[in-house]
Amino acid sequence: ITRPVTKAILMLSISVVIPTHNRPDFLIEAIESINGQSYLPCEIIVVDDGSVPPVNEDALIALFGSTVRVVRNDRSIGIGQVRKLGVNHATGDLVAQLDDDDRFAEHALQQAVNTFQGTPDIDVVFLNVKGFGPKSDHFAQAQSSSLNQVLETAQAERDQSGLTVFQNQKLFEALLNSVPSAFQHPVARRGTWETIYRLMDLARESDLDDPELENLRADQLNECEWALYAAGTTNVVLLNDYLYLARCGHDRFYSVTRAKNSQALASYRMKRGLMKLASSRDQFASLKPAIQFAYGKALFNLGYQKFRVGQICESRSRVKQAMSVDFRVRYLRFLLRTYLPLRRDEDSDS
Repeated sequence: ITRPVTKAILMLSISVVIPTHNRPDFLIEAIESINGQSYLPCEIIVVDDGSVPPVNEDALIALFGSTVRVVRNDRSIGIGQVRKLGVNHATGDLVAQLDDDDRFAEHALQQAVNTFQGTPDIDVVFLNVKGFGPKSDHFAQAQSSSLNQVLETAQAERDQSGLTVFQNQKLFEALLNSVPSAFQHPVARRGTWETIYRLMDLARESDLDDPELENLRADQLNECEWALYAAGTTNVVLLNDYLYLARCGHDRFYSVTRAKNSQALASYRMKRGLMKLASSRDQFASLKPAIQFAYGKALFNLGYQKFRVGQICESRSRVKQAMSVDFRVRYLRFLLRTYLPLRRDEDSDS
């Protein structure tokens, strides 16, 4: 009797990277959520970004086993660089990132791996996000509105397997306006992570040309930037189930005005880097019109924020730059307005 030969399906291995800084209790919860997965990773890489005291690797191994290893930075380098360092140490076919205060739902890694196994041409799988904690209701409302707007703009389609699929250029254009949390938590092939980080490093070289960018944290909007590069250069899908659980309970002690200024500057840097690549690399050529529009808008928004805090000369300079990149009548109108005396309500934020 001749028995049929059945080929074994070789499942993809997956590494999980956890950046951490001075949150030992949350870190334990994060690793517990990984060890409770229906599909276990080949390794858990904890990147300790200068915690005091340092993360104790032996203690973690005693609790969770030898799949845990710790990479230590004696001095904090910021979460963006920490994520990159973790990927550089990963050995799995796929790499997922988990913030130290967040958790994975039970089947997160299983569904991600199944998607890659069933769709070999996919490079990135984004995990839909659900909040937990005292501020989760506000998070849910904000994210639902933002996500629905992106999906509508991107003309996304939901299939019967639980995936949302995209025409990537449409998704890229939608994410230029807003990057919801669902697109900030990717699982990707290790080579894809490395390729996108190389592109981001190339784009950041232009930071040296603008002194205002010198003091901006290197990781500001890093997840948003990564999502844009993924949407513009790779095949991506979104898993519809809530597989990434984000903690919603942290208070941030900074003024609204300061936050808006920082965000405007970070958005400008991101669009500036994309504009550099659109002018120098063929893979971004078809995206250049959308990038040019977004870059002009980012320059204008930066100029507007400077006007709000009374930096009139700097405001005019940025708005003029916006007009040189992508002329809009409303930019001109605002520029003329900067030569008029400030109204009392406009001067209140300075």
